[in-house]
Amino acid sequence: MSFLAADDSYAGLPLGAVPVVAMDTETTGLDVARDRVVEIAAVRLQGGPADGAVSFARLVDPGIPVPASSTDIHGITDDDLAGAETFAQVMPAFAEWVGRSVVVGYALGFDLAVLKAEHTRHGLRWTAPRSLDVRHLVQLVAPEQIGRAHV
Repeated sequence: MSFLAADDSYAGLPLGAVPVVAMDTETTGLDVARDRVVEIAAVRLQGGPADGAVSFARLVDPGIPVPASSTDIHGITDDDLAGAETFAQVMPAFAEWVGRSVVVGYALGFDLAVLKAEHTRHGLRWTAPRSLDVRHLVQLVAPEQIGRAHV
């Protein structure tokens, strides 16, 4: 299952009224063709600060070992993933949770590319969500900050 088609009714809405989900993935590495998702996490942002009570976080069994170099970054180990659901099991729940919300994130292109690759790997239909990469906003508004932000 993939994301729902974008909702065109958002045109003209004040930014604070647009349903938004801030999303991030953790993976076994940075090679989209080879590496796998180990966690999908998101929080709803609408009309105010993030509300942790309205969040989605699931560990994902990648079907391959998590390299120590990746664990050093995100802290997720093979033991943490023992018994976790597969991507094909987690993604439908995540897509339903996101609904027609706009998906935002920092360096979101990587997250969407790895989700697309996982869809292909698992024989799932891919529809990209309407999205906004806030890294692009930083590049426009404060390009000197790009080197300081964590990717």
